[in-house]
Amino acid sequence: MDDNITPAGTNRRIARRIGSTARGVCLARSLTVRQLDLWGFPPRTPLSENAALVVSELATNAVVHGGDGIPGGDFHLRLELPGRRGPLRVEVDDVAGDRLPAPGPARSPGEWEESGRGLVLVAAVALGCGVIRRGSGKTVWAELAVVPVPERSPA
Repeated sequence: MDDNITPAGTNRRIARRIGSTARGVCLARSLTVRQLDLWGFPPRTPLSENAALVVSELATNAVVHGGDGIPGGDFHLRLELPGRRGPLRVEVDDVAGDRLPAPGPARSPGEWEESGRGLVLVAAVALGCGVIRRGSGKTVWAELAVVPVPERSPA
């Protein structure tokens, strides 16, 4: 896995192995926002905010449901942005292939349930999302529309 953040103008892919902890979720979200900024999508722009939400939800699911005491239960985060128009693909791998989520509106939590809305939120902001079983684990992915950032005119 590539642990480096890539600057704008180079191959727009990043892959990172992250510990399955609450701190790991924060790291994944921060890394995503920082990487998108390097790629020309500053914080508080639609792509950055949507990507932060998606990474946070997918990473949280990987921590809560994907690494439960499993040796090597870290999760892997991948971001890929083909060109300036995208879409941005977000992937999170975990080691629990026997626990496949139902992305999108297929899962409707009750009004008083405290959890279960993450993938509904992901489906709401994503162009598409899904789950791929792989070996003993799974990859949960989402693709996000790239909203161009207006060029700043010199002052």
